[in-house]
Amino acid sequence: MKATVIKTSLARALKSLRKTATMKSYVKVSIDGERIVLCTMGSTRCHYVTSVFASVDDNQGCAYVELNQLTRIVTMLPSSVVNVEGFGDGGLQLKSADAEYCIFPALNIVEFNLPDMKPNAEAKTFTLSVAVLHEVLRKVKYATSDELTRPALCGVMFTIVDGVLTAVATDGRRLATVDYDTGDNALTTSLFLPNQVVDKLFEVVRVKWRDFFDFGVSVEFAVWGKFAKVDVESACFSVLLEINPDLQFPLWKKCVPDSTNRRVVFPRDRMLEAISRCSSWVVGRYGKGVVFDFSGEGCKLKFEDDGFVFRESLPCHLESEPFSVRFDPRYVADICKAYDDDMITVTAKADDNNRVRSACKFETSIPSVALLMTMRND
Repeated sequence: MKATVIKTSLARALKSLRKTATMKSYVKVSIDGERIVLCTMGSTRCHYVTSVFASVDDNQGCAYVELNQLTRIVTMLPSSVVNVEGFGDGGLQLKSADAEYCIFPALNIVEFNLPDMKPNAEAKTFTLSVAVLHEVLRKVKYATSDELTRPALCGVMFTIVDGVLTAVATDGRRLATVDYDTGDNALTTSLFLPNQVVDKLFEVVRVKWRDFFDFGVSVEFAVWGKFAKVDVESACFSVLLEINPDLQFPLWKKCVPDSTNRRVVFPRDRMLEAISRCSSWVVGRYGKGVVFDFSGEGCKLKFEDDGFVFRESLPCHLESEPFSVRFDPRYVADICKAYDDDMITVTAKADDNNRVRSACKFETSIPSVALLMTMRND
């Protein structure tokens, strides 16, 4: 293995992998065509692959070295051009100007017993544009859980039935869903993306969407056997996931209220402004929340604790009887930030005292739904 590569490109690729790798992780360095391919493993049995263009002299062999050590050495190299060459059984030699480094092979080479990265003939595949995937992830990722004892909630579930993609995320207190028609009516499959993959994928598509705004740039998904692959070819980034057959995502449709008797429409921007002024008083107070009173006179936000009283009013359009509900304002803000519509509709089921004690549904003009559990409203 022998090639010449630009230092900044190699350093950027290694930095990208460090964000997804474990603390003591190794990287496999190989050559495919005219690119140096870097592969490492994340903390969720996910193999992350990225590559950089290079001038290749020999594409035979590969190296297995420690990721952090390779990153530090590449950063310190004096010249903008780096000569990369393999030696021995998995070692790597770097030359730049008058500097020369030899990195001996990693001891834990068994970590790179990689399955075939190419989907087989029975793989179920679908494609989303960068713009679509960016919006899908933006509207659900805020509802994922970071509680590692509940791995089934630490990610986003993609389900496709008759060509309609449904992305769902929940942490047990809130739930977010969004639908998108893939155009392939014969496609039915499912794929769970862990938080680590979701965050990295969102970072990649956000850069592509922001810098190029190219709806033609696509992200390819493939599911076969116990593996799944996500490939952003234009960004030279791929993820290979080992599917956990024991992971059972919750039956989230049972959480959606089948009937409601209250309905209100409020302005998204005004709600965000009001929440930003009161949320600092609520954070850190266990069990405390803000009471939202919806009536014909508008929406009134109320919070009382230790002699402190906060009240603010904003306009709303009530389409039912008045009702009252208590929310954690940070969760309401997350929902508002995920949508672009000027107005958000809330539907709920209230009791005879006009109090809501079950999940409330937040909706806009797009095919997306957010559910938020209420807090005690005694």
